[in-house]
Amino acid sequence: MIKVVILFAISLFLLSCSSNKTHLDISSTDKDIHLNFFVNQVGEAGYLINFKNKRVIDTSYFSFDFKNQAPFGENLEVVNSSTSSFGETWETVWGEQKYIRNNYNELKIELKEKSEKGRTFFVVLRIFNDGVGSRFEFHEPIKPTGWRRTYPNLMTAEGLHGQEFNASSPNGGNPPEHLTIIPFTRMLDGPIDYTPGIVDIKFDKYKKENQVNTTLAQQLALYVVICSPIQMAADLPENYEGHPAFQFIRDVGVDWDTSIVLNGDIEDFITIARKEGNTDKWFLWQHHL
Repeated sequence: MIKVVILFAISLFLLSCSSNKTHLDISSTDKDIHLNFFVNQVGEAGYLINFKNKRVIDTSYFSFDFKNQAPFGENLEVVNSSTSSFGETWETVWGEQKYIRNNYNELKIELKEKSEKGRTFFVVLRIFNDGVGSRFEFHEPIKPTGWRRTYPNLMTAEGLHGQEFNASSPNGGNPPEHLTIIPFTRMLDGPIDYTPGIVDIKFDKYKKENQVNTTLAQQLALYVVICSPIQMAADLPENYEGHPAFQFIRDVGVDWDTSIVLNGDIEDFITIARKEGNTDKWFLWQHHL
């Protein structure tokens, strides 16, 4: 059972029903992050973000291309908008942190085409003290992330180019920078079943011209960098026999009380420190090109 330590919710559902409103603003609770949403003169919806009064994301637009349908991204107007705030701290059954602080201000905008089709969708923007999240809802809400809070037996999932592409792809699989992108993208959505632990890097028993794009150090780093409460030793059993790296695979944690990203740069490197759950053991690893 998941124990809620502190819980408070403020539902400030303030409807702005004016379709003439073309600029909407929202900030994080500590006021460091400020997002401006707008619809320009040709009906393109976009946003920009400042952090401590410095522009960190310049003007960016929303647009959708569909198969056998007209694009969805111009001639839009704001039909309705609302804001709300939410804050709580909850204790995980397993994960990267023992306690999770969930505190944000939300702006929800309903957009509609001015054309004959009149298609509509919602943009939901959540502003946390340490980042911004967005969601697009067409016709009905998209199933939310965070299912593992309600269903903690849902412990891990794939949903990306995993390790199997390194074995099956004729060009050696995922490029080296792949694993320096994942922590900033897919891993934000929850634990990843990446199937780490390959020690037979050459793979020449099966594909002589197809060395896996990895190193032993990288394979061991995956156990710390990529969070998954159920981890694999994905190589063949005989490849682990007598191999010194196998002891690390046996010893490394899978459930964490604390996780700290010390530094990082997308497509370059990331450094993560994690404290194993219910122990005093810390694991520190940097993954870089």
